[in-house]
Amino acid sequence: MRVDRLPGAKVFGPILWVVLVGGLATAIFFQWRFWQTTKIDERTTLSLLKTEPVKLLVLRKTTTQVVVEYEEEDWLGSWRGVLWGVVVMHYGCDLDQVGPADLRHDGDTVVVRLPEPQLLLFAVEPDSIGIMTKSTAAPKIVDLLHNGHRRLLEERFHRRAVEFAKGHDLMPPKSQIVRELNEAVASFRDSGLRIRFE
Repeated sequence: MRVDRLPGAKVFGPILWVVLVGGLATAIFFQWRFWQTTKIDERTTLSLLKTEPVKLLVLRKTTTQVVVEYEEEDWLGSWRGVLWGVVVMHYGCDLDQVGPADLRHDGDTVVVRLPEPQLLLFAVEPDSIGIMTKSTAAPKIVDLLHNGHRRLLEERFHRRAVEFAKGHDLMPPKSQIVRELNEAVASFRDSGLRIRFE
């Protein structure tokens, strides 16, 4: 006996096809959703290591872009890397180093002897940093084990940024800083406040 000759086969046949196709489409949809689901596990640990009040006289704020390229080759193979980023540097005097011995009166003028200027802040903007490396097998394995090449690039990154700042008068000597500060406080003399920096 043939199935299509059973009573109601002509009515239930298309319904069965719809149910079968619908079930198959639902199964495919949920399987696709399962594979598209991304599991995210995020943990953040914050620890305050130190906080202290500081008295800084920032005399230069410099923003520079630094790109360091480095290539190394020996009998084991070669390694090449590029590290780039935007650096913000603050240069000036740490006023915590100014003590009672650095303050004196000269008539109606207060004389302040400044400490030697120094690099107060060296910060890399987090969204600007990038690194690209290319190497043969042996140097890549050594780098993965010790992360030495990245550290080397970071050291050169810091050194080159500071060298650039010094070479372009962005870290002026103390004599220039004293002159600039004395010119800046000259306008206070009309109010009776007399300060001189040395």
